[in-house]
Amino acid sequence: MRRSTVQLPLSTAPQLARPPRGVPVPIARTFALLEQAPNDPTLNSILTQLDYIKRLTAGGREPTLDERTSTRIGVRLLREFEPAQTDEIEDWANVCGEVEAYFRDWLDDATFQTIDEDDLPDFF
Repeated sequence: MRRSTVQLPLSTAPQLARPPRGVPVPIARTFALLEQAPNDPTLNSILTQLDYIKRLTAGGREPTLDERTSTRIGVRLLREFEPAQTDEIEDWANVCGEVEAYFRDWLDDATFQTIDEDDLPDFF
């Protein structure tokens, strides 16, 4: 099995308000990694899946259960980037994994409004 060897330093991600607005940050950071390894199949897969999440949640749309369970970002991250070679890669992988976890466990807007801020994922 091929492991990714990307070691590009990544910029610090700003704190975000609510997905899907959080999705552009990991997309931008994945593009930055792809500049170093443009043919990396794992990075391209993760980028495609992040874009999928962005499209399915655009304009406040709530994704269906089938849509939410169709992504495999976490699996790719574990297989290719564990252990992470740099702190920057680890941070990028954590943010991508958190976006996918939020997407998979999607809360409707009414439920989201009742969540204590301390219980929100780190990418907020």
